[in-house]
Amino acid sequence: MLKKIQFLLLCVVLSAAMVAQDFDDNFVENTFIAEGKGSTKKGAIVRARVEAMLKFLKLNMDSGDYESHNQQIETFLVENYREYTHDNVNVVQPYRDRQIRIMVEVKGDVLLQDIKNKFLRARSKAAGIWVSVNADRKVNSNRSLDMVLATVQDELGKHFTVRDTVAMKNLMKKEGQMLDLSASSDPQNYTWRKFSSIPIAMYFWLKMGYKYDEGTGGKVYRARIGARAVHVVTAQELFHFQHDKIGSTREGTIMTASIEVAQKIVAQVSQYNTILPEGEYTYKFVNFERKEDRDKIRQTMLDLKNGKRRYLDILPGGIGGGESYFTYRVKWLRSHSQFEMIQIVLEYLATNQVVVKCDKFTQKVMIFEPPNSNWSGGGNTGGGNNDYQPPVEEPVYEDDCDYIIAEGKARTKKSAITRAWREAMLKFLEDNVEYEYFEGNRNKIERFLVENWEDYTSTEPEEAIILRRFDGRRIRIKVCIEQDDLLKDIYNLVKKADDKLSGMWVAIVSDRENNPYQGTKPSTKDENTDRDVMFDYLQNLLGKHMKIRDLRALDRLMKKEAQMLGLSAGADPQAFIARKFAQVQIVVYLWLTTRRVSRDPATGTPVWYATVGCRLVHLQTAQELVKFQITSGDKTSIKPVGVFGGLTERMARAEAIKNVVRACYERVYNQIRTRKTVLQENIYTVKFANFTSRQERRIKDAILDLKSGKRAYCKIEASTGGGSGYMEYTLKWRRTRDTQADIIDIIIGYCEDNEVQVDSNKSTKGVIYFEPAEDEDDDDF
Repeated sequence: MLKKIQFLLLCVVLSAAMVAQDFDDNFVENTFIAEGKGSTKKGAIVRARVEAMLKFLKLNMDSGDYESHNQQIETFLVENYREYTHDNVNVVQPYRDRQIRIMVEVKGDVLLQDIKNKFLRARSKAAGIWVSVNADRKVNSNRSLDMVLATVQDELGKHFTVRDTVAMKNLMKKEGQMLDLSASSDPQNYTWRKFSSIPIAMYFWLKMGYKYDEGTGGKVYRARIGARAVHVVTAQELFHFQHDKIGSTREGTIMTASIEVAQKIVAQVSQYNTILPEGEYTYKFVNFERKEDRDKIRQTMLDLKNGKRRYLDILPGGIGGGESYFTYRVKWLRSHSQFEMIQIVLEYLATNQVVVKCDKFTQKVMIFEPPNSNWSGGGNTGGGNNDYQPPVEEPVYEDDCDYIIAEGKARTKKSAITRAWREAMLKFLEDNVEYEYFEGNRNKIERFLVENWEDYTSTEPEEAIILRRFDGRRIRIKVCIEQDDLLKDIYNLVKKADDKLSGMWVAIVSDRENNPYQGTKPSTKDENTDRDVMFDYLQNLLGKHMKIRDLRALDRLMKKEAQMLGLSAGADPQAFIARKFAQVQIVVYLWLTTRRVSRDPATGTPVWYATVGCRLVHLQTAQELVKFQITSGDKTSIKPVGVFGGLTERMARAEAIKNVVRACYERVYNQIRTRKTVLQENIYTVKFANFTSRQERRIKDAILDLKSGKRAYCKIEASTGGGSGYMEYTLKWRRTRDTQADIIDIIIGYCEDNEVQVDSNKSTKGVIYFEPAEDEDDDDF
């Protein structure tokens, strides 16, 4: 008996060990240690979770697929990291110096499946598409175009079936010579053979230019490749773009540019972006002999019309030409291409267990038939389709909306519904807005929704679906919101301004002239230390949004250069200032005072206060944007709070400075973001130079639109012409709130509406100078 018990215990232990081993192997297989960086701990953890998922994908995906979709995959993971990683994160190295290291488990199977469906499925659809690569002779091209065509053809051949039209042309010439005929004796046959079975024809051109690099003395080449694609069936232009690349060698630049162009084309064609404007098509179903197949086809069309995801409307005018032939006239509701429409219909038919093919279609007609059918275009024109019975219409879904359940608390029912709507919008934004933008601007978003939430409700607020009635305190509802409008406005509120500021250069300077010390002035050493704390902290805060010109580091560099050359640091003041403020658009002048109270009457502890004065100057217009000073206050004040004891004197003084600098940063950021710099007289001189006569006429139309359009922006005080290709206008701007930068953007927009690309990068105070955005002559590059 004892031996039996021992044997059973041994079996239990061995089975538990095997299960544990399997669990551990599975856990280790999908568990990764990753490091993340961020300005906050939460942001660093999110970045680490994304890095763990990227590590998993590198190990489990084909390297070519991963590299070709690297950026899109990373963006997708940042938006959906919660769905593919577990929340129980083990911290390996705590958050320190903006870094953290964690161990996290990745939901590998789900992640791989979603990545395959989202990024690789379209690529697999592209495998059966025939394309042709051709030279666009209408555009002045380059002798190296053959290299571009060969490289693009090789790259596209990895994804599509490429029809080598150059080889086909040479073959037909040889055939003509053998038969003693010219290659174009039969133009129709020539065109048919050249573009046989090709749905997409691509055309390319190349322009080359170079300039001499002042640093190395060598040539720097620029290759500009133009690409356009035409859908042969619908005669639509799928895409038309230009791509520039700069390199040190001619051949290397052309090769790299060609590969990048091919990658863009793969992304474009894989999406099948060819859509007929009116969206009306005719579907023909022929040679379906079985009645059950015909019934399933009609049910499929009803599913496409009335399903949860409505794809189309069935228009009157469809006919039945016999038992095995009937047609539908449909209007497609979604912006899908013709290829995608065929694929969706085939998938729905396959769901209803009907095997169908579609390889005969024109611009508006798609013909569906059984796999072994060989229909030639005719049909059984008997006495109609007698087997057809009008199907029972199922309920039509009014919208395709994702409902959100939310709860609101308030003393009245109306207030509770209002808060529930706002809570639903916050839930949606939390799932669809990038984490760093949502959490960093949560208070701003909540204030915005308090004022504007009614603009994003799909129905009247009181018509929300009530899940739990109001019990005097709370209510639960199910609502549908205007998601696209809400996302667009939130993007403009929190992200678009940051995108505009990302290219702005700011310099931080000590304002020694306006530095009135109050109380006891610290030693020179402490004064410099305090100023460094102020500079460094404000520089770090503004550096999240703008580019900072570190003038102190530049001063040290120029002093070393002067020592190496045996000169004084200020030997050439003009050159020193030019280098110091190169690229800088806004200068922030700061001054600082600190104050210590030996004993606070309320707490009995020493208190440290700080005062920071700030002045913003727009370097281009020499205008003072704002001037203010902020002082620490006590604990009941709305000002930044002083530091009450518990620290050393230097640490307490630094904390007090940081509290004030944080408030200054918000003022400075908001002021730069709004860019409120306006000339007093509001009169500007606008100059256009180096334009062709055709472009001059369109620019004149743009200026007249600014003056006399639906929204009149300005008055024309004077206009002169300095010669061919040069025009000058004196404009009095009507709106006083527009800055000089806003005026430049408005003029550029109106010129683009008139098909003129202009650029302005040589403006001064009150004078705006425009040139062509792209030089037509590449040899002057």
